Amino acid sequence: MIKGNNTLALLMANMNQIHFKSSDSDRSMTIDGYYNSTVGQLGVQSQEAQRQTDNSSILVQQVESQRQSVSGVSIDEEMSDLIKFQHAYSAAARFMTTFDQLLDKLINSTGVVGR
Repeated sequence: MIKGNNTLALLMANMNQIHFKSSDSDRSMTIDGYYNSTVGQLGVQSQEAQRQTDNSSILVQQVESQRQSVSGVSIDEEMSDLIKFQHAYSAAARFMTTFDQLLDKLINSTGVVGR
C-alpha cells in the first residue's frame, strides 16, 4: 500500500476514460464503451436466438398440422362409410332371409312325388 499518495487511486478512477482497441473492433473505445457494446451485441444475439426458436416452433406446428391433415381421419367420412356399410349389411340380411324362406317353402310345401 502506498501511503500519502493518491496516484494509484486516481489512475484507477480514470481508467474508464482511457481509449484502447479491442480484439473484435478496429476502432478505439473506453471500457464503458466496450461494456455497452458487448452488452448490446449480447442483446441482439439473444433476440436473434429467440426469433429463430419462435420460427422453428411455428415451423414444427405447421409441419405437424400438414402431417395430420394428410394422415388424419375425417369423422364425417367415416360415419358416412359406416352408414353405407350398415345399409349393405341390412340388404344382404334381407336377401338371406328371403332366400331361406324360399328354400323352406320349396322343401316343405312341395309334396313327395310318387307316394
